[in-house]
Amino acid sequence: MAVKKQDLFPIILDILEREQPSHLAPSEIYSRISRRVNLTSDDRIAPRSHGKEHVDEEWKKQIRLALLDMVRDGRVANPSREQYCLPIASHDYTLLQADAFWQNVVANAREYSAAGIGFCSPILRHGYRIGNVDGDSIEVIRLDSDKSATLTQAHVAKGIQNLNSCAGVVGRRTVNYTVALEAAFVELSDQISWSDDYENICVTSAEVRAHDWSAIEDAEEIEHREDIVGEEGALRTHLREERARDKRLPRLKRRQAFRRDGGYVCEVCGIDWQVRFGTRTPVIDCHHLSPLAEADHPVSTTLDDLALVCPTCHRALHASGDPSNLEMLRQKLKKSDTE
Repeated sequence: MAVKKQDLFPIILDILEREQPSHLAPSEIYSRISRRVNLTSDDRIAPRSHGKEHVDEEWKKQIRLALLDMVRDGRVANPSREQYCLPIASHDYTLLQADAFWQNVVANAREYSAAGIGFCSPILRHGYRIGNVDGDSIEVIRLDSDKSATLTQAHVAKGIQNLNSCAGVVGRRTVNYTVALEAAFVELSDQISWSDDYENICVTSAEVRAHDWSAIEDAEEIEHREDIVGEEGALRTHLREERARDKRLPRLKRRQAFRRDGGYVCEVCGIDWQVRFGTRTPVIDCHHLSPLAEADHPVSTTLDDLALVCPTCHRALHASGDPSNLEMLRQKLKKSDTE
């Protein structure tokens, strides 16, 4: 009798329990299961899909399907690509709520769609924009091909479950296996962000999530709100230390500029490079006037502590020795233009 995925659930759980806290790759799980299950000739057949044979034999396919189901319902954690373990407990982690998370994603997607805001996948640098948005789905359109993918509430719920199972830190391509949907999942949420090396997706701190000003619409209101402050710069330890960042601050800074100026003008060189190059996404960075890398403790960041600058001026500011002195760089540019 061929092995079925439902028969594998207790075996996989027992294997992972014996191996904890280690993480196991599918090949390691295959090896352990092969010693505990009597495989038949039916199990050894490579299944066919769309007229092609799978690389894995049927019994391995059933293991992978079992793992996917167990990650989806929270019995197994998938902390990084091709790595599985039992759920990771953490006393100071607050579980994400899938419904509230989805509502936040939908609200930001509507803003991105209305304002024509684009974004990129962090590793492959594919550009995307948001198309149609309704309560159940979000259209994610790739800029260089107009091919689209659909992010649904079910996709988000699956990603949230894995984040919760891994205490808020997972590797890329574990919340969704497509680049487009994963990029949209992170970009459109106020509750998660990429790690500094873009290898992990991390839940932001409870202190950052406690603020309720992320849905401010009016540029004039943004200008006069004194409570727009984010706590940043704290060291977070995953497998490395990194600076916590509040991703809503750059979003509000860009929104403020767009609603006030109708574009994204560099505060140093005075050029809107999106207009100059005719790109479909803004060519602008959000610069901390006081670099977080120099902070020896968490700091409170306001919109006045940020500047919108083009990537070239951004690099130049950090290389100048005085990243807060935008005027010095403006004068250097003026001088070079007259020589």
